[in-house]
Amino acid sequence: MQALPLAPSAGSPEILSAVTGEVFACFPYLARPFQLAGDNIDQAKQALQAAEERQVRRADQQAQEQREQSEEAARQAREPQNILRLAYARYIHIKECFEAREDYLSVYISDEEMKRAKEAVTTIESKLKAALPPGITTDQLWAQAADAREAQMPVVASFCQGNLRFLEQTYRQIAPEETRPKKDFP
Repeated sequence: MQALPLAPSAGSPEILSAVTGEVFACFPYLARPFQLAGDNIDQAKQALQAAEERQVRRADQQAQEQREQSEEAARQAREPQNILRLAYARYIHIKECFEAREDYLSVYISDEEMKRAKEAVTTIESKLKAALPPGITTDQLWAQAADAREAQMPVVASFCQGNLRFLEQTYRQIAPEETRPKKDFP
């Protein structure tokens, strides 16, 4: 059986073109408004495409600015004075946690943890002191950390232990040779 050729559908361009041509033949005064409407649709499509392209460029620009801001913040966070100031702030909070529950049965920071925190901040200070920019002293950074204490975390176990973990992590990053396990057998 041979396939019959399919007739064009009612919405196909061939049918529309034929019908439009017949309509304009009968009503020539409609040709110009239809042409203008088609031109307006083309202009609207171009304007919409241009607006979408501007929106994409703006989104790309904003994403680039955010990446640059993130990179700048990360760069500043790696500066010795900022690392040391943050270590001081964490140590101050750990010390407050230790003192808040001293002589209690349940403590936030134990004697051993306080000893480790003090060792960590002392080592961090000694390692970073030489790398501080001219004019910035450890006393200034300590004062800044102590003054900013008002906006720090409350004295609760989870924050105390979190700051201890962060301080010890900084310690391991700054002085990996001192935090490596020592061989204690022959």
